[in-house]
Amino acid sequence: MKEFIDNNDEYIPSERKYANEILDVRIYCAVKGCNYYIKGKEAYNGVFLDELGNYVADLRSQEWKCNKHSNNK
Repeated sequence: MKEFIDNNDEYIPSERKYANEILDVRIYCAVKGCNYYIKGKEAYNGVFLDELGNYVADLRSQEWKCNKHSNNK
């Protein structure tokens, strides 16, 4: 999974119009002040898949942390 750094590019999140719509989204690191994010798709019920189609998180109850802040080193 490739991580990116937000350099104040004024990202505007997509807004869901239909319940079954799949959105292109960014998921930012859960650590306050961190600018790292990953790209992917948010599907039905908060399921987030990264760019390669790998399951990353259920956005209703989970968070994502970048490699720098993750305990999985």
